[in-house]
Amino acid sequence: MVLTSTRSLIAGLLICILTLPMAGSVLAVTVDELELQIKEKQKQIGELQKEADAYKKTIGQQQEYASGIQAQISNFNAQIGQLESQVNLTNRQIESAQLQIEQTTIEIEEKETTIARRRSQMASLVTTVQQSNERSFIEVIVENDNLSDFFNQVQARTVVQDELQKNLEELKVLKVQLEEKRVGLEGEEKTLGEQRATLAAQQQILAGERGKQATLLSQTKETQAGYEILLADVQSKQKEVNDQIFALEEKLRQELNPGSVPVSSFSWPTEGLLTQGYGCLHSSWAARSYPSCDGGAGGFHNGLDIAAALGTPLKATADGVVVAVSNAPYAYGLWVAIQHPNGIVSAYAHMSVQAVSNGQSVKRGEVVGYMGTTGFSTGSHTHFMLYAPNTFRVVASSISGFLPIGATINPFNYLK
Repeated sequence: MVLTSTRSLIAGLLICILTLPMAGSVLAVTVDELELQIKEKQKQIGELQKEADAYKKTIGQQQEYASGIQAQISNFNAQIGQLESQVNLTNRQIESAQLQIEQTTIEIEEKETTIARRRSQMASLVTTVQQSNERSFIEVIVENDNLSDFFNQVQARTVVQDELQKNLEELKVLKVQLEEKRVGLEGEEKTLGEQRATLAAQQQILAGERGKQATLLSQTKETQAGYEILLADVQSKQKEVNDQIFALEEKLRQELNPGSVPVSSFSWPTEGLLTQGYGCLHSSWAARSYPSCDGGAGGFHNGLDIAAALGTPLKATADGVVVAVSNAPYAYGLWVAIQHPNGIVSAYAHMSVQAVSNGQSVKRGEVVGYMGTTGFSTGSHTHFMLYAPNTFRVVASSISGFLPIGATINPFNYLK
């Protein structure tokens, strides 16, 4: 009887140990296959990224319309080519993200299966320990004919208890790994959502650029003379709108008490090349295109210009609420304004696509639109403005839709 009891205890231990999950499961093979596919997608992404970067180097910031119809058509062709490259790149990034989500999902399922096995194993171990604990050491000594059988049974009990503790620790580790995988999956799904939104915007921008090119060709009948007539009309309207904006804002700036503007810290709205600063700019372009300042020596620029590739995301510079989303065809093009808790309003102009709506709450770093060339712009950039508290408003223009107006302040003093 004693020998049978000892054998039963040891047999139970062996059964528990044999139920340990085996390495190199079918799931692991599937994960490895997905890993190879992900690496191939990453290789394709690297090649497409080089192509996209090459386009960025060839498309510079242009402040003026091209002087000739063919040059302007070339500008459109370059922008369309760059967008097509970006669409291809984003498609590969989405495919890679989908594979990574599939891989992580399989790994999560594998962890959950392993945890279930561990729990089953622990249940068997607990049962074995409880059975062995039903008899005291004195009873075990009495039941055994010799000390060898006694020590075998005591040792088996100790081994079972050690194995139980080991399983408890391994279960804790598995649970931590599972939670990490789930957090990682949430991040991958968020990235995929952002990439899909970017792709939708890029496709919309691409269609818009093709439409603008077709409109230009139709309006000018592809002749230099027709282009020059159109260009003169556009530039005349742009100058008139710029003068309106300056007249409305200059009075507000003069009345503004600098001490009333709260000390603030905003993040940059996008990555890119800073091409124009704030204030009275002494350049031939500024003097010719912007309202006169410094006795005619310069032109007044009420924001910062940051140039980057068409479709580059524009992000909220701080938490806030969208207070205006509109269009000013001969000035700011598609624009968005956000009021922040301290009262300062930030505005983002020349968008190709607006990604938020009026009244929407946004967080710092959230995409609010995509860089473009709408309005008084032929090169891809954003015109970024900050308005002092209690000065911002939207004014209807008979020439150019709806204009954001306010006492502008130098963004350089607030961007970090």
